[in-house]
Amino acid sequence: MIYVYDGTGANDLNLRIANETEVLSGLQNGEKLRFATVASAGHGFGDEYIVRDRGVINSGFRIEYENYDENATEENNKYNGGEFSENKPGNDYVTDLYKDGENVYIVRDTSKDAGLSDAGKTIINMSRANYKNAIYMDRLNKRLGEARYINGEEEQGMWVRLRHDRIGQSGDFRSMNTMYELGYDVKQDCDNGERRIGMAIDYMRGSTSYSDIAGKGETKRYGLWLYDTWLGDKGHYVDYVAKWGHLDNDFDIYTMTGGEKVNGDYSNNVFSVSAEYGKKNDMGNNWYFEPQAQLQLARVTGADYVSSQNTKVSVDGINSLIGRAGFRLGRDLNENSTVYVKADLLHEFLGDQTITATDATGTFRDTFENKGTWYDVGFGFATALGNNSYAFMDFEKSFGNDNDETYQINAGVQWTF
Repeated sequence: MIYVYDGTGANDLNLRIANETEVLSGLQNGEKLRFATVASAGHGFGDEYIVRDRGVINSGFRIEYENYDENATEENNKYNGGEFSENKPGNDYVTDLYKDGENVYIVRDTSKDAGLSDAGKTIINMSRANYKNAIYMDRLNKRLGEARYINGEEEQGMWVRLRHDRIGQSGDFRSMNTMYELGYDVKQDCDNGERRIGMAIDYMRGSTSYSDIAGKGETKRYGLWLYDTWLGDKGHYVDYVAKWGHLDNDFDIYTMTGGEKVNGDYSNNVFSVSAEYGKKNDMGNNWYFEPQAQLQLARVTGADYVSSQNTKVSVDGINSLIGRAGFRLGRDLNENSTVYVKADLLHEFLGDQTITATDATGTFRDTFENKGTWYDVGFGFATALGNNSYAFMDFEKSFGNDNDETYQINAGVQWTF
């Protein structure tokens, strides 16, 4: 309790509760706590009070003033104490000095909440960045380049790929990632072409910056791929891929109000299957046009964790179904070198993502709809390095569906033996 005997009137006093989380966390909407008695009524503590960066929500309170009522014995004894002690002044003493003054109350008022705190925004955006990294849609040209440059006389192949990307979401976050992948496959002859059946492992590491927040997040991914690729004699191809990935996600930020370090981390998994079809059509003079279509179904598992501010976070699992229709338009420079441009239209049919965060400041729960349409454009090349090896590079940039400066670069080398 604060007792102000010589207050001079309105807007004279600034309210700052040092242990505000402990004092105010138990108040439900509409409940109030008396914290001051003032001898000269003047509404000097203002009209509202915001608890910032103490949890997921910047909690709002209003300040109320009531004339001191000396007949409210039970309440007065509660705050003033029945008799003078080293902790409380005693009700008789306070009544003598403050009977013409006012009591000041702080009242929980959710209508005055000031939105999510920095930690709250980060909890949301880390999970949304996790979704973007988890449902990444690969394709044959990104994984193997011009697969038809594989030496058909050799029975086995090994390849490496480096992927670097930036995933940006307008006003929320920007994620920079680098993935390393190693693959191996074997050839099976077919009557109308050949199949390449293989597997790959990947490792990705990335960092995420959050808009207007000091600090960053980090993501690590370990993955296993299984694929079955058919290359037809007439330019057709079909590519089936099954993937599993494990993601470790964490963040460390510093609040703008007090510089408090807040952190949190969780792990989850993603399972996906994909089917892709395309046909390379000869247009004459070494030009070709290759329409493509692809469908990917993915499941991103949920997770529960507790942040350093004792915020209990629940991230629900996500179902994702993405369709793609696109093309490559290119020119073969010789038998073993090609350049091309490309464009794709993509649509997420599912993607709902529910995030719940609860702590002493309140509860946030929302479902984010990732459903939407975006497109990408890009270019690439592939060239033979020798009879049994070739290299490739592919670049693309994405637009629409809140993508902000999102791009991806793939480069790799394949050997057959």
